[in-house]
Parts: sequence; structure tokens; C-alpha cells
Amino acid sequence: MRLILLNGPPAIGKSTLAHLYVADNPLALRLDIDEIRGSLGQWQLHPQSKPLARAIAVQIARTHLTNGHQVIVPQLVSSPEFIETLADVADEVRVPFTEIVLLAPTVDDAVARFRHRRDILSAAGIQHPQNAVHNEVEAITYTYEHLDWFTQQRPRTKVLCTLPDDIEGAYQSMCRLIEDD
Repeated sequence: MRLILLNGPPAIGKSTLAHLYVADNPLALRLDIDEIRGSLGQWQLHPQSKPLARAIAVQIARTHLTNGHQVIVPQLVSSPEFIETLADVADEVRVPFTEIVLLAPTVDDAVARFRHRRDILSAAGIQHPQNAVHNEVEAITYTYEHLDWFTQQRPRTKVLCTLPDDIEGAYQSMCRLIEDD
């Protein structure tokens, strides 16, 4: 039993890897904060919807961990406060906390993945925070560079480079990082 944070820029594979993980781990919970946020009425109009969704997620994680099950959180987190909150929950219920940051080989690759995913979401009519990003090159470059810097400040953070055409390889690498933690 453990709490896992899969961090990384948008469209890097966090949700895909989290789906694979719960498929292989009975009663593990994929706790998607963006889905919780999207369940809040008029979330797009209220800046407090993100911290509220995170607060709800923390309570869900605590409950699920307390009942003896794993939780994996696929979420872009670029400041330490929410990560420390998750670590505190893991400490409180006495389970390991694993923090993994997924990155692409290059910023250009991260931008291409973002554009591709945003196009898919838009075509499907799915409301997602990504739809509001207008200068994706600047936004993804900043996010990528900030996460790279941020992970260097967090020595326990594990970094995994993912390739868009090697989901199985990324999943196996992620599982090894979790097992080694």
C-alpha cells in the first residue's frame, strides 16, 4: 500500500500510466484532480476550483489509504505545498509516498504532445483546463523548465523520461521506480 504522485507537464502520460497502474493493482484508486475539478459547477469561472478539488482529493486519498488501498494521483504540481500535503497524508496513515516526475526527451516533444492532446479534447468537446492555454510553446516551455528545476530541489523525486510511442516501456520503468522506493 502506498501513495504515488505522478507529476509532469500536460499530455506527458500521467493519466495513461495511472490507468495502467490501477488495472494491475486491485482496488488501487486513480485519483484524478482534474476530473474532480470538472465535476464542480462552473469551475471555469472560479479560481478557487483548483485548490478546492485538491482539498477534496486529499480527503479521498486519506480515506482510501486508511482502508488499506493504494492511491495514484496523476497531477501537474509545480509548487511544493500540495506535494507536502500528500506526503503528510502518507505519513499520517503510515504508507510510503512515491513522487515521480514524467518528462519528455525535449521541450519540443512536450509541446507537440500537448497540441495533439488539446486537439483531441477540443474535437471531442471535452472541457479541460488545457483548452484555455493559448500560447502553448511558452506555457509548456515554462512548465517543463520549472519542473526540471523543481525536481532538482527535491532529492527524493524520481524522474522518468517518457516517449509517446513506448507506453509499455514507460509503464514498466514507472513500476520499477515504485518498487525501488
